[in-house]
Amino acid sequence: MDALQQEAVRNSFCLNIESIKRLEELNSLGFLPTEFKPIGGSAFDVKIVGTKRGALSIWRTTSQSGFETEPKTFEDVFTLRFPIAGSATRKHFDREYVLFPGHALLLPFEGMQGMRTLPGVDMISCTIGSETLFASRQSLWGTDAKEGDFFDPLVKVSHPSMQALRQAVVCLHSRMASLTVADDIYYPVIEEMIVFQLLSSWPSRSGDEFKIAGAPSRALRIVIEYIEENLARPLTVSELAAVAGVSVRSLQLAFRRSLNRTPIQYIIDLRLERVHQQLMKENSKVYVSQVAHQWGFYSIADFTRRYRIKYGETPSKTRSRQIVR
Repeated sequence: MDALQQEAVRNSFCLNIESIKRLEELNSLGFLPTEFKPIGGSAFDVKIVGTKRGALSIWRTTSQSGFETEPKTFEDVFTLRFPIAGSATRKHFDREYVLFPGHALLLPFEGMQGMRTLPGVDMISCTIGSETLFASRQSLWGTDAKEGDFFDPLVKVSHPSMQALRQAVVCLHSRMASLTVADDIYYPVIEEMIVFQLLSSWPSRSGDEFKIAGAPSRALRIVIEYIEENLARPLTVSELAAVAGVSVRSLQLAFRRSLNRTPIQYIIDLRLERVHQQLMKENSKVYVSQVAHQWGFYSIADFTRRYRIKYGETPSKTRSRQIVR
C-alpha cells in the first residue's frame, strides 16, 4: 500500500498489481478516476505505467487476466486509446464500441458507463482537457461546437497522419517519465501538440452523419412535433422521452447528435423565436412581460438575458422599434 501511495503523488507512476488481494489498494488511489474489477475467478493482474499532470495523462495498460472498469469520479477530458494487443469494449451512454489493434477510440470521459478488456490486453491511452480541445478546434476551424460530436468515435489507424498521431503518443509515453515537477512548462506544450496533431489527422463527421437513422430519427421527429404543439405550456425531458417511447438518455443523445443542443435548449430557443416574432409585429400592443409569459418564460430577468444573447438587443428595444414605425 505504501508503494502505491507514493506513486499517487508523483507525476510519473508505475502500478503493478499481480493479485486480486491488492485490488482494494489500487482502487483506493485518488488520482485514478476509474475502479477496477476482475472479469471472473480469482486471477487478476494489471500494470499501469504513465504520467499525469492536470488534464493531461499518458499511460500504458497491460493485463494478462483482463479486467473491467467503471467510473468513480468524472473528469472533463477526452480519452484517446490505441490498442497494441488484445481488445476492449467501451460502453458510452447507450452504445458500445469494440476496440481492436489497428483502430483508435476517442470519447469524452463524461458518459462512460464502463469498459471491459479481454485477457492479454496492451493499450496506450491519453487524456486531453475538453476545454483545450474545443478552444483549439475553434482556433483552427472557427467553430464553437461544445459537444464533441464532430469526431467519429471509432476509426481505423490506416492513414499516415493517424499512424503519426499514434507514434507521437507512444513516444511521449516513454519520454514524459523523465520530466520533473520543475518541467511544468512542458506539459501545456505537449498537450497542445497532441491536440493540434489530433485535429489535423482524426476523421471528422460529415453533415449527413449527424443525422439519426432508424428509430431514433423517428423519435426525434415525434418529439419536435410535440414540442411545437405544446410549446406554450411547461415541458419536461422525461415527458418528451415518454411521448417518443425512448429513454431520457437516448433522447438527449439524439438531440445532441442531430441538433447540437439539449432538448431544453431547443425548447428555449424555439420560445425565444416565438416571442421575437410576436414583438416584431407592428400591431402588437401587449406588454413584453405578457408575451414572455405566454411562451413559458416566468422569470423576466432570465428571459431578457437570454433574448439579448440571441438577438443582440433587449426585447423592449425590439418592441419600441416596431411601435415608432
